[in-house]
Amino acid sequence: MAMSLASKFSKNFNFLNLLARYGLLENFLIEVLKDENNKEINLSMQRKEALLNDFKRKNKIDNSRKMDEYCKTHLLSEDDLKYFIEKEEKSKNYCNKFFATDFATRSFPKKNIEDIVSYSLLRVSEEGLANELYLQLTEENANLKQLISKYSEGPEKNTNGIIGPSPITKNHPILIKQLRSAEQGQFLKPFKIENWWLIVRLESLVPARVDGFIIENKNYELYQNWLLSEAAKIRLSLKNDMDEESYFYSGGESL
Repeated sequence: MAMSLASKFSKNFNFLNLLARYGLLENFLIEVLKDENNKEINLSMQRKEALLNDFKRKNKIDNSRKMDEYCKTHLLSEDDLKYFIEKEEKSKNYCNKFFATDFATRSFPKKNIEDIVSYSLLRVSEEGLANELYLQLTEENANLKQLISKYSEGPEKNTNGIIGPSPITKNHPILIKQLRSAEQGQFLKPFKIENWWLIVRLESLVPARVDGFIIENKNYELYQNWLLSEAAKIRLSLKNDMDEESYFYSGGESL
């Protein structure tokens, strides 16, 4: 697809140069790629009407005169407007149809990458102190916040020791392993990461949903990456065409 689109644009270098000058070339190419892909997607009449009615409601268009005014103001025909209204819906459908399988094969094995964790952290530099504080917490029911405020040597001291909620992968691999092995509310025995001895209590671990919103976003992420890659191919092909044209007009002689 990239090469066929590049050949279509090869005689419009001035227009493409203008887009590039204003930083719009990549977005333009991506939108053209979407148009080509959307030719494979059909929307039902009911869905088209629903999209149009929703657009009219949001823009307070309740009669044909206001519709004409809107189109003229935005330099669009009514067909252009309908195309614009339906475009993102078609792109979304194309994305979910042709990139869902890619997501299943590439992203399901990495399901845990989206898990969200929250935990309390108390860290000290001495192993003996860490073991003593752990015993106070587990056998004497000491107050965790008070111990953090008094003994913790990291920035968590200023936030009652609470870390998160955030993606679990933002943490050190050793800590990730410990958190995955813990139960909610459980204190983990002191363990060392680099120069610190850590006491951790798991507050919550919310597994990723491998459906719905996350799948849709992963599909869209893959689709966007593909669009960027294809746009780059078009730019490279156009550059090569421009180089050849410059060579031709220079008489084929190098300086």
